[in-house]
Amino acid sequence: KISFRMSPMALLLSVLASWTSSVAAKGLDSSCLLQTMAGQNRQNLSDGLSLPVGWSEFCQGCFCKSRVLPRGPDVALDPCIAHCQGRGYSVVASGKFPGRTMCFCCEDTALSPEMMPGDYHWWNMYQFRQTKQISAEAIGDPHIKTLDGRSYTLLSQGTFLLWHLAMETELPFSGGESEVKTPVEWQIYAHYSGRQSFTKGLLLMDMSGGSHKMLEITSQKCEWRARKGHQEWIAVKSSDSELISLDAAGNDVTTFNLVTTNGAKFHNQVHMNMKTKVGKTDIAVLRLSCRPNHNLNLHLTMERRSDMKQVEGEVKMARKALSTLQTSTSTDSEFKAAKKWQDLGGSDEAAAYLHRVDELMLIQADMSKLQECNSQEEKEFEKTCSKHLRAMGSHAIAEATFTDFLSDCIYDMCRGAGETAAELAAELLASTAS
Repeated sequence: KISFRMSPMALLLSVLASWTSSVAAKGLDSSCLLQTMAGQNRQNLSDGLSLPVGWSEFCQGCFCKSRVLPRGPDVALDPCIAHCQGRGYSVVASGKFPGRTMCFCCEDTALSPEMMPGDYHWWNMYQFRQTKQISAEAIGDPHIKTLDGRSYTLLSQGTFLLWHLAMETELPFSGGESEVKTPVEWQIYAHYSGRQSFTKGLLLMDMSGGSHKMLEITSQKCEWRARKGHQEWIAVKSSDSELISLDAAGNDVTTFNLVTTNGAKFHNQVHMNMKTKVGKTDIAVLRLSCRPNHNLNLHLTMERRSDMKQVEGEVKMARKALSTLQTSTSTDSEFKAAKKWQDLGGSDEAAAYLHRVDELMLIQADMSKLQECNSQEEKEFEKTCSKHLRAMGSHAIAEATFTDFLSDCIYDMCRGAGETAAELAAELLASTAS
């Protein structure tokens, strides 16, 4: 990182001098320039900034005391937040000026004595405050939300690395007098298929402690299957099931704990549990809704921010160049699996099903043929989606979460997903409260 040593007053005088000269060349005096700058900032605030989940405005018209320049002198707020958060900073200062923006990663919330609140209207500070849980999602088309709250729709067919976490846990040695570090590693692969790229299959892998176990589910039957090492795949049938990874000494390290909630007809929750020196803890919880021969929806939550920073895959934090619409030729290509489903560890049965539902064509070449709906149809779909979402006890759900589910549901119904899309969204929404 580059340390910024120039005083804030010297920086502003330098910047203002160059801007004043530029504007003066167009016949605008410096007092008008300052009014324009302040006015643009007030307009920006009144319009509302689209901030990632957990980020909010901390201080208007102020600048931080200790800061570093993220990259270059002209950085917009959104990529600045992604860059700073990815490096462990939870506060940023952003200044919006005519024709450019500036942004800094802040060491803390301490304010510069030369730029106290209200003195410099074009600067604002933003802070990240973590809620109890941070979530990621893949719903419908699929609409993917990353762990830091960025959302996009993926229109691409194939198998993608959705979530990957590799770290270590400290376990008591057999004698109990010392501790030993044990590697922990989980992966979740998702297979998207069809013209609308719905989620058709999930493959969960646990390579912790040197062992190897897998869980698999497809939208063909909405039933989990499990496999340990090179053993045969077996159906998971008990009401609540546990699959445990053991280290070389035979100690249990991690667990896939499958649970059924809200009267679901299948295991709609998978708790990825890890043993630590102070006991067992859930590292991540995967919640699902599924309808046979239709598609899967998923919602993944994590609680420990230190773990989130190590996540790779589509839902990782601080992704670069992320647009609201992704295709197989855009940035998600880095997470597309080069191997076939069965070569990753999936079953031949699931691979055959996924091959059948795949549409053998380039999705991005056919995007123009995706269905749209007019305003009247959109209103009808909104009624349908709202009816199902409200019926599933959404009063216990945060309004922002409900709104996100509603907009995704309308989007999918507009593109021919049918009322089943609303039912699946409602089932998943209900599971997030359990």
